[in-house]
Amino acid sequence: AVIPGPNMQYLTGLEFHLMERPILLLISKNNNPLMVIPQLEENRARKLHGFEFFTYDDRRDPKEVFSIVSRIHKGCNVGVERRRIRFLELDLLESSKISKSFTDADDLLSSLRVKKTQNEVNYIRRAVKIAEMALEKTLSNVSAGITEEQIASELTIQLMKAGSGQELPFFPIVSSGPNAADPHAFTTNKT
Repeated sequence: AVIPGPNMQYLTGLEFHLMERPILLLISKNNNPLMVIPQLEENRARKLHGFEFFTYDDRRDPKEVFSIVSRIHKGCNVGVERRRIRFLELDLLESSKISKSFTDADDLLSSLRVKKTQNEVNYIRRAVKIAEMALEKTLSNVSAGITEEQIASELTIQLMKAGSGQELPFFPIVSSGPNAADPHAFTTNKT
């Protein structure tokens, strides 16, 4: 069971937001992969071939759809992204009786993603170039009196101009003074 994020993008090529409406990819040994997806995301998901789709809208409780899915996948052992999955998805899997137990699938998913194709290596090299270009442009605009937030905003703009994707893994961390020693500091309006 995979939720929106890097593993789903790796397995399907599609990006979805993690939101209040559950999206779940179920991959089985014996059946076609299937997705439980809100109707408003259906058009994008239908680009996938060989997948079964189960959709719901705001008038239909996703539990209804999960109970339909449970007729195909009932009482299975389900591997989950232990570090990412939310209570929402676990509850839907459990209450619909799709899963009788959960297993940590993080190592399995990591093992799939650890080996890089030449295409993936090329994407990584391009991402590094984008980051370097954006940082160089940003640093040339840094001067006394500018705030951490202004620098982080400028870096975000430069990343987009250099060709970065729309979704950054996290907002750039810019910290100064004592906060500079904190690798996960939150950017502030400190000059």
